Amino acid sequence: MVEELQLSGEIKADEYVKLNFIASGRLAWVGIKEGETVKKGQTLAYLDLTELRTAVIAAENAYLAADVAAKKAEDDVKGHAADETFAQKNTRVSAQTARDTAYFKLQAARVVLQNASLTAPFAGIVTQVVHPGPGVNITAGTTEIELLNPNTVYFSVTADQTEVGRLRSEMPVKLVLDSVDDVEFTGRITAISLTPDTEATGTVYRVRVNFDQSSYALHIGMTGDVSMIVARVENALFVPPQYIHSNAQGKYLQVGRKQEERVPVEVGIEGEDRTEVEGAISEGQVIYD
Repeated sequence: MVEELQLSGEIKADEYVKLNFIASGRLAWVGIKEGETVKKGQTLAYLDLTELRTAVIAAENAYLAADVAAKKAEDDVKGHAADETFAQKNTRVSAQTARDTAYFKLQAARVVLQNASLTAPFAGIVTQVVHPGPGVNITAGTTEIELLNPNTVYFSVTADQTEVGRLRSEMPVKLVLDSVDDVEFTGRITAISLTPDTEATGTVYRVRVNFDQSSYALHIGMTGDVSMIVARVENALFVPPQYIHSNAQGKYLQVGRKQEERVPVEVGIEGEDRTEVEGAISEGQVIYD
């Protein structure tokens, strides 16, 4: 007899990303299509640089003007550290603050310009292109392109504290997805977390299952169940679970009608229809409920 453990989870990937621009702008070029394979570092799309470059130039001019004003305010009180008036100090500090603000705005404009293109952080397959053509106004922070490395897809499940101790690395598993229930995938446990999942309710541990085969039927977010054999017993005695009784001394089988005709037993693998028992009991012996 074998005892199976079944756990639920979903498909995830180590290398899966939703790419977005950090600033709004007009989409100038898109160089990929959905389903296309791309290389790491490959440019996927970029915004119109005209407005972004103009913004940098404007920010540079604003910083230069603020710097001149701040230096003049500093020169006006040079040598007067001890007798600087409140009005002079207010003018100087205001000018210096304006210069600092202009500097940070310049740096921000330069960062936006430097990040006006989206590049692939890893090699993979483009799974979504929200705007496949140029000329569209893009909103900052919204997903434009999704990229997945199918070689990093895995199945993530959680096991509670009563289950995780029965699992081990490299344990073979079978997996059935809710959306593809006529196909059974195989895999193995490759990692078992030593610390609880802080995002889950209760004390549960993350378990990673790698597939033995890749398939385009495996999509991020799909849910399913994995099953694995956690115990196997040969040449054991089994009885229907409803015949196993309990008292203060433990579990027992009733082999006669009298109270003294009770045989103490230890319970092993428990199934829906039969349960393993060990004790002074033999095959074929009559037991009572």
